[in-house]
Amino acid sequence: MMIMTNIIILLIFIILALIHLLAIILIERFHNTSNILIDNFCLCSLLCTSFWSPYYILSDFYRKFFNQSKFLTIIIAYFQIFVNYLVVYSLVMITINRYFIVMYSNKRLFKSKRWSFISLVVQWMITIILSVPRLAVSVQINIDYR
Repeated sequence: MMIMTNIIILLIFIILALIHLLAIILIERFHNTSNILIDNFCLCSLLCTSFWSPYYILSDFYRKFFNQSKFLTIIIAYFQIFVNYLVVYSLVMITINRYFIVMYSNKRLFKSKRWSFISLVVQWMITIILSVPRLAVSVQINIDYR
């Protein structure tokens, strides 16, 4: 029963994030720096829920599915960290951008769309780089396990 509740909550979250994401993308007046960062958060959250929803279902009903393939085990271990880092660092990037806008209110750079996209690229690069050690550890564990 608890798994079904979690799945329903995740599906509701996916629907609400999609509605918000589409509204910001389709309405021209919402194309500003804050909403670009919020879109990134919605996208990261969608990726996170899109990973964890099937993972919960498969791990609960098909436990042997994950243990059959070493490659699948390594990839799943990497994505467990990656999708969680995406959400966390997207919130961190929103906070950093808000801080810069408040502290350096006279600087136009921090209010530009270009700065938002630079921030997004930095956030994604940091997420990918910080997730790599988990990938290396998973590969090492699977090599030693054989």
